[in-house]
Amino acid sequence: MLNPICYSLADAGIEVFSIDLPGHGSSSAGFNGMVADDVVAQILTQLGPDTNVLGHSFGGALLLDVAASRHVRKMVLFSPAPTTVDQIRADSILLFQGQLDLSAVRRFTPDLNSILEGRVEFHDLRWTDHTGALTDEQVIRQVAGFLGGNPQDVHTGRRSLLPIVMFLSSFAFGVLLLDMVKVREPVMGFATLSRNKIVWYIGAAALGAALPVVIHVTDWLHLFAADYLLGFLFISGLVLCLACQRVPVEWGRLSVGIAAAAYAIAIPGLLVVSKFMEMSLSEPRVLRFLIMTALALPFFIADEMLLRTIRPYWQSVFGMLLTRALLGAILVTAVLEWGHDSGFLYFMMDSVVYFWIGLWFVGGLIHRRTKDPMSTAVFMSIVQGWIFAALFVTT
Repeated sequence: MLNPICYSLADAGIEVFSIDLPGHGSSSAGFNGMVADDVVAQILTQLGPDTNVLGHSFGGALLLDVAASRHVRKMVLFSPAPTTVDQIRADSILLFQGQLDLSAVRRFTPDLNSILEGRVEFHDLRWTDHTGALTDEQVIRQVAGFLGGNPQDVHTGRRSLLPIVMFLSSFAFGVLLLDMVKVREPVMGFATLSRNKIVWYIGAAALGAALPVVIHVTDWLHLFAADYLLGFLFISGLVLCLACQRVPVEWGRLSVGIAAAAYAIAIPGLLVVSKFMEMSLSEPRVLRFLIMTALALPFFIADEMLLRTIRPYWQSVFGMLLTRALLGAILVTAVLEWGHDSGFLYFMMDSVVYFWIGLWFVGGLIHRRTKDPMSTAVFMSIVQGWIFAALFVTT
């Protein structure tokens, strides 16, 4: 996620080193906080005492831990996650948070600001969420100047324009390909949004949040915090399937969903988005991808049966938005109330909910062409499985 700012700082004449921490990206080692601290310390030793550091969210917290015992010249922090801070051995610090940032971050940064009094330049950015500052050209120019680069050579918007055009073009081409597919039109029945459906979602989410605390359904996946999320999805999906009719499998329509998922991963994903985020899968992540896809499938099948068929369409959209908000709220509440070791989900859950909303709308393109809940559910499960396998931290 730091690639856009890394590219822009390099344009400004700054030598930039971007690293994969243990458990991140292409690293073959599992994540461990102490090991991550040691990795950063070793890299700083190799690069020398004049090295400046930049970190976002957990990366910011990690840099604060390292700087407690090691001197750095300049430090740039974007919405650092809360951590215990006794001392920070940095000459000067540039600190950003967003007005729409996570509440825990907003509670932490004033305390950090007071500890760093006299050494910190603090900015509370208007209309900015947890990740918004990372692509803000004015913010990046400020960072470039702070680190000794030339702010006038920063052209984040211009640099981002071509990948955006490539992504939109590949997306549009995929839609055209989808419209060329010939399938027999099925007879579709429509439903309405009812109170019973919302109750089913609330009950399924409650069980999905409670059971993984007692029965470690997916801990064997060895994901940092996110294995609980996969267990939550799996159990919620199984419960919701009890409220659904049997779903027939039509292989012709199913192949459309699989082909569309393969296209989405290969062209918009690996060809374009990989320039900004890690989208390729190392060998251990391929197995996790297959398992994540299977675990999410019951939820997406039930979702297609219970929500996608609702008419009028605006009620279907409203039901989707409401259930996504409920799922996110119940999951976060469970994490906070039960002191689960997946507490980091609190910081990423908003992004997951936004992703679910976007994925539902993209899945609507598959449903529009196939009118098949299984085909759409398989498409969404494969796409989510790949993205989660690529981005989630492994332990």
